[in-house]
Amino acid sequence: NDISAVDAQQAWIVGAGGYALHTEDGGQSWKEQTTGVASSLRAVHFADAKHGWAVGNNGVILSTVNGGARWQQQTSATQQNLNDVFFVSVKEGWAAGDRGTLLHTTNGGESWKEEAPGTRSNLLRLFFTTPDCGWAVGTNGTVFSYGAKDAERPTLKTQESK
Repeated sequence: NDISAVDAQQAWIVGAGGYALHTEDGGQSWKEQTTGVASSLRAVHFADAKHGWAVGNNGVILSTVNGGARWQQQTSATQQNLNDVFFVSVKEGWAAGDRGTLLHTTNGGESWKEEAPGTRSNLLRLFFTTPDCGWAVGTNGTVFSYGAKDAERPTLKTQESK
C-alpha cells in the first residue's frame, strides 16, 4: 500500500495483513519484517534509518526505533482507518484518516492528540516541508494547510480546492 525510502539503499513497504518489507540494497532484495498486527497497513514513514511509523485500519499505529527489527503498537485513541503518516522529526508527526481524523504527536507517538480540522471527509495524504508548513488532502476536494500565522501559534485552515 505504501513505501518510504530514507536514501537510495534503504526503503520499507507496508500492506495488507500487517505486512512489512525492508531493503538495504536499493531493492535488489527484500526482507520481511514482523509487525505483530494483522490489520492492513496503509502508510509508512521513516524520519531516519532507525525511527519509523506505520498506520492502518482501525486506528492502528506502529513504531520502530531500530529500523523495523521490532515494531510496537502505539495508542491512537481512534478506531477510524488511518491513511497516511508523516513525521517532520523523530518526535513530531501527524496521522490522517477517515471521517476527518487528524492526529498530532510531539513525543514520538507516546501520545497522540486529535486535532479538529472541521471536516468529515476522509483525509488521505499528508506532506510537510518544515515542522510549521504542511498540507493534508482528502476526498471531496478537501485541502488543509498547516502553517505559522506567527512564530508562536501554528494554525490549521481549510483551503478551497479548484
